[in-house]
Amino acid sequence: MIEKIIEEFRKKYQTNPDFVVRSPGRINLIGEHTDYNDGFVFPMAIEFSQWLALKANNAKRVRLYSADINKSTDFSVNTFNHDTREKGWAAYTQGIAWNLDRHGYQLNGFDGLLLGDLPIGAGLSSSAALDMVTIKALSLVSDIPWD
Repeated sequence: MIEKIIEEFRKKYQTNPDFVVRSPGRINLIGEHTDYNDGFVFPMAIEFSQWLALKANNAKRVRLYSADINKSTDFSVNTFNHDTREKGWAAYTQGIAWNLDRHGYQLNGFDGLLLGDLPIGAGLSSSAALDMVTIKALSLVSDIPWD
């Protein structure tokens, strides 16, 4: 998959990515919806993953293309208001940037391409995987350390 996403990134942006990040999907071995109902959880990562190839930009914008669904988003990493809030899958990526900005992090932007083999809407945490590749990407281009 890594070779494929690098190739797709090159086609889209005519350059090589600075980074490629991956977040796996997951299953809960003892059932779903127990975590927020005061129940037990027993999650396990799976091989299916969301990948993000990215290159830092100087525009203070996230310009992101999802090859899986052939859709794009483009938003500022430091100007957020209700009127320009994204919808659908892009809201997850913008929400991560908004939350980091709200906590005082100085964010830089990136151009990115999403590609994965993690089924969307199948209960395998595709939204969480999207969140994780987004926060890792913003951390990398903004020099935010991970503990």
